[in-house]
Amino acid sequence: MEEIKRSEFIGTLLGNLTSKSGSDNESKVAPPNEFANKQIPHFDSRAITTLNPYSGTFGATELSHLLRRTLFGVIKGDLDHFAGMTLNQVMTELLTPSATPQPPLN
Repeated sequence: MEEIKRSEFIGTLLGNLTSKSGSDNESKVAPPNEFANKQIPHFDSRAITTLNPYSGTFGATELSHLLRRTLFGVIKGDLDHFAGMTLNQVMTELLTPSATPQPPLN
């Protein structure tokens, strides 16, 4: 099996960007990429969108859907706890961090 230099092998993989012309230290420079961006694109305006607040009904179906999406498993006690609350009250309670319980004493 014929020995091959690592630089020659990598050069063949990269499309012969390196060559063996004269000495081992001399190498070709990769051609400039004519399709590369020369400067950062400038946008005259940026799209600014907002979410519309939920205006539909908030019943047991919507509550169970919200709890399934925000909790790790929903039990009947969770549904009972949040039943009768408005959407804003439920969201406030879900997003407010609770106090960390004390570790058990041995």
